[in-house]
Amino acid sequence: MHETRRRRLLRQLPHQGYDVYARRPDRFQLINPYCHPDGDMVEIYLGDTPLQPGHVRIRDYGLTWMRLSGYADTDDPAQSVRFRRLLQDYGIDCYDAEMRLDVPEQELAAAVSRFAECARRICAPQTPPTPSSG
Repeated sequence: MHETRRRRLLRQLPHQGYDVYARRPDRFQLINPYCHPDGDMVEIYLGDTPLQPGHVRIRDYGLTWMRLSGYADTDDPAQSVRFRRLLQDYGIDCYDAEMRLDVPEQELAAAVSRFAECARRICAPQTPPTPSSG
């Protein structure tokens, strides 16, 4: 992704709390104000998409699933079902545990917000159901 395009994409977002950091030549992390319950920033990367010109790919490189696996049993079918249901509810694709969302550049701000909220919900601690009194 060329520097000019990165800066143009950055201008699509609200002005405070955002920046783009090149992690590798093809990986650009979006520094953003969205945080997980523990205070860590939600991992969001921007890149080119093979879809078509004028689109951008938002992805997490599997870091949301990795974060979830740190405190939840990701082999539990219920966790997998919950993960997939949240992705479906937010309209986000998943490939090998990597969250991906391809959007037109002009929809970047709304898509980043949706992507971050999905990642936060996936990693939100689950409270066990309380036994009903009866």
